[in-house]
This record gives sequence, structure tokens and C-alpha cells, in this order.
Amino acid sequence: MKLKKLRIKGFKNLYGPNGPDDWFEIDFEKTNGITVLVGNNGSGKSNVLEALSAIFSGLYKAKLCGFEYELNFEKDGKTIKVEATKDQLSLEIPGKRNDPTPKGMVAEQINPHLPSQIIAGYSGEETRLYEKYFLPTEKIFTAQIKKTTRSDWKNRLLYVDKKAWAKAFLTLALYNLEDLKKIVGSVEIDTISFTFNTGNIEKSQKNPNPISAFVERINPGNLAEKSFLYSELEAIFFDFLTDENENFITDENGTKIVTGGPIKKIKSGFSKGFSEEFESYYDKKEFYQNLSLAEEMGFITNISITFNRDLDILSLSEGQKKLILVKLILEVLADGNSLVLLDEPDSHIHVGNKEKLKSMMEEYSGKREIILTTHSPTLMHCFDEKNLVYLEGGKIGDPNRAKVLDQISGGKMSFTQQQILLHTHKDILLVEGKTDETYIKAALKKLKPDNPQYKDVEFEFLYMGGSDAETVKKIIKKFPPKEGQNIIAFFDGDGAGFECIQGITKTKTQKKDYKYEVFEKVYIVLYPKPDSFKEDHFEVEDYFGLDVLLRFKNQKSFKDFKGFSKKEFEKYCESEECKKEDFEGFKALFDLILEIKNEINP
Repeated sequence: MKLKKLRIKGFKNLYGPNGPDDWFEIDFEKTNGITVLVGNNGSGKSNVLEALSAIFSGLYKAKLCGFEYELNFEKDGKTIKVEATKDQLSLEIPGKRNDPTPKGMVAEQINPHLPSQIIAGYSGEETRLYEKYFLPTEKIFTAQIKKTTRSDWKNRLLYVDKKAWAKAFLTLALYNLEDLKKIVGSVEIDTISFTFNTGNIEKSQKNPNPISAFVERINPGNLAEKSFLYSELEAIFFDFLTDENENFITDENGTKIVTGGPIKKIKSGFSKGFSEEFESYYDKKEFYQNLSLAEEMGFITNISITFNRDLDILSLSEGQKKLILVKLILEVLADGNSLVLLDEPDSHIHVGNKEKLKSMMEEYSGKREIILTTHSPTLMHCFDEKNLVYLEGGKIGDPNRAKVLDQISGGKMSFTQQQILLHTHKDILLVEGKTDETYIKAALKKLKPDNPQYKDVEFEFLYMGGSDAETVKKIIKKFPPKEGQNIIAFFDGDGAGFECIQGITKTKTQKKDYKYEVFEKVYIVLYPKPDSFKEDHFEVEDYFGLDVLLRFKNQKSFKDFKGFSKKEFEKYCESEECKKEDFEGFKALFDLILEIKNEINP
């Protein structure tokens, strides 16, 4: 399933460039299955996810959703076109009669041509979307399961939030252990413990259903609590291939080979009331769904997992938990015909996990249709420009402001850099090039743990592409700091760097005495030299001691090393070979940044 185009009119703050009566429009074709909606709070990015939830919630029932829209998407090689006014819904399906509802179209005719599922992943506290669109469908689905002996019912609207991550961890541990290890590192499961409501289980004996049969496999004696070793739970749900001596047969990776999958044969006990006997297997999606329904029906009240001897799943970081949920959604729950909606999956997670998040999604590029929201410029950096859609005040971001940036920077700013400057409220460091960013980021990462004074030193980076005074002045004048934001421009202490400073500030101060001056509320700063550095000519690489250079290329100075490769040295600085002590010189830089921040906010 692939989205092609969405047009909306009359939904919340989403509208086109000409105002509320104009169509809001997104072209999804260029994003290749991963669309990143970027914008500040109130920009409308979450409203796009809500609009899609409302549209498909209505379509699954062949009903209108209260606002006008046009939607084009592709499924099974066919392009489906949907148009909805306030009182009429129509679909154009190749090879089908296309009567508008309510005349001749019913849900059974529409559903085969719709996404297999809409799966929403939400990381915050907001429950309005769940309660309005997903909870009603969930209640109907649960009621159907309670009354049926069938196990093939499907919930078309799935909602996954932080309450699900213990079930997600267990599902991945049983079915995708290697994927789980990529997120949390080495994992050796010790025990999996369940707490049960025995009264609810006992009541289910009168009217058994697929979920009570599932619970029976875990807890045949209807105990209040039960714990398993990993291998014991495996044995309940999997049938492994063994040799004539009953030893497990493994593949080339040492993984035990499953003969047919996790068994779900209906047999005695609570399941005796079923009208049919069958033998098939729990796939990973069905396993997770049954765990969720067992909680929903009040059979299972708690799941706890311990691993690596002294850890439990509560010890995982927020970033790890969120990556586990995203992996569950993309690998276990979604298929090629699903639409995945992720609301700020990167919120409150470490920068390194944002890169993991992007890599995880790229595994499914072209295999899943994914839309996510973020206001993190760091995550924006991770994706290609083709994946990004920028929103401002309910509208697609005005490309003209980006064009201005492109013009005044002489094409030196990437599209992503332009959008960072336009949207971020974080402090910004303007630096001459990418190598400056690499060195400063690496230094801050190494120094922060032992220097608590730097714990709040955080910023986005933008590149000036060199030392051109007119370009820097144009950028500063056109895009001044936002309220509460600091912008600091750093220049090398070489001839070109100080000439640029003079061109911006018109300073009369000599270079040896210059520290910083303010131009249009932006601090224009000469890289401060460490006390140990006595030369006049100073570049950012000189924050590293000579011992670092000697280890790198056996040379005496950066200035005199004609064969010095900045690209090679960047890689060296990001490697484990570069130690914390190698970055001590950067303290002069961070101390000056703190001085400036304290001057602004004493």
C-alpha cells in the first residue's frame, strides 16, 4: 500500500496557502514510503495523523468523517481514488462499479481495497486520538472475539502506546531475538512472570474463546502467578526440530529451527466448547495480539521479565523502550499493505537513538507506508530532504523563505539546514564548516560526564560555508534569534576569519585583544585560544594538543602539516582512539559559551 496524494478541507487548522477555505495538500509520491512531518507545536503535523485516522476509520465502515477530502493511494497495483464531501462518499476502483454512498456502496465492497490496517504509535500522554477513533473499533473487536470460536478476526485499527512495551519486549524476545539485541545489546532472558485474574479465567470456561485457549496454554492450572524460564516458555509455543538423540538442530547462526511455528492446537480444557478442532500456529502478530487481548479481557494483569541476571525491563531507557515499540509496529504488526502513523517517536530520546530510529525505518523503505511527526532538527538531519514535509501554522511551509536562505547563502546551505534555522528554538552555533561541528560535538560528548557545568550546553549547528562577511550579515539580518534563543557565530583566528569578523562588526579591536561583539543580537566570536596556545594563528583543530597530532600523523603542528586531511582527522576524532584527555583544549570554547549565555540570562 502506498499513499500518493491527500487533500483536506475543513479539518482543524489544516488549510492551503490562501486560507481556511483553501485545500491543504500533501504529495506523498516523492517520499518513497517514509514521510517525516516537521514543525513546531501547533504547526498541524499531528492533525495530519488524526485526519488520516478519521478518514480510514470512516472508510472501513463506508461512512463519512465530517470534513471534505480527496485521497489517492495504491494497493495491489491498483490506484484507488476516494472523494468525500460533507454528505457524499465515492470511490474510484479500477474494474469496479463506483457508486457513491449511501446508494450502493457497503463496507464489504470497500474493505478489500483499503489498507490492511492503520497502526498508530503514540509516545505521549495524549489519549484523544485513541479514544475517538481507535477505542470504539477495539471494543467491537474484543466483543467479537469473546463470542466466537474463530481465530481469524482482524482489528483494522491498532493503537500502540507506552503500555504495550512489556508485551512488545516479550514478543520480540520469542520471535525476533536478534532484532531485540540490536536495540538493547546482549540479552539473556532469565525469567518471564505472569500475574493472572483467576476469577475471570474461571468464568471464561462457560464460554471459551480463542483468547481463553491462549491463556490456557500458559496457565493450564489457573494459578494466580506463574514464572517461566525462557526455554520453558519457548517449549509451550514452539515445536523445534531435533535429531534422533533429541538434541536441537540449529542453523548456521546457532538458532534453533522451528518445524512449523508456535503451536495453537485447540484441544481439551477451556477450549472444549469449540465447534471445530484445528491445528495451526501462532505467528508473531497473533501472539502479541492475544497477549493484548488477554490483558484487555482481564485474564493477565501483569507481565514482568528479568534478563542478564540483575536487570528487569523497567531498567531500559526511554529511548530503548520507544525503539522496541517501533520495531514491534514495523516488523510484527505491520505488513506491506499497512499504514503506520508515528507521533514523535523520537521525543525524549538520546541523539544516538534518533539515528537508530532512522536506520530502523529505512529497513522497511518501500515495504511499509510510514508517516511520522517530529520537531527535532536532529532527526531531520538523519533523513533525506525528499522525506521531509514542513508545516507552519497548519500550512505546508512557505518555500519562499527557504529560497531566500538559498539565495543569501549562495547555495551553501542544505535544505535541511535552512529548515533548522527557520524552525528550531534551540541555541544555534554558526560555524565555518562540517569539521567544526564534528570536533565540537565529539569534545562535548567526551567532556560532559566529568564536567557538570556543561550539562545544559546544547545547540544546533549551521554552516556558513567559509568566511564571507556579506553572507553572514544577510543571514543574521533576515533571520534574527527567536525569543529565548541564542545564536553564536564562531570564526577561526586566521587572517580570513578575523577579516570576516571585521566586515560584520566593523570592530576596531586588534585580533590579539578581540573576544566577541554583538551584531543584530548575534554574538560574533573568535575561537578562544587555550592558555597553553601561544601562536597568533589559531584554527579549530588547534584545540587538540600536539600529542594528538603526533599520534595521528607524526607531525609537529596542524598549520605546518601540508598533507593534513580534515576528513581523515574527523574520523579519527570520532573513533575510540581519541580519548577524553585529547579534548581538554575545548574547555576554553565551552567556558566562553557559558559566559555568553550567563551574560544574556544572568
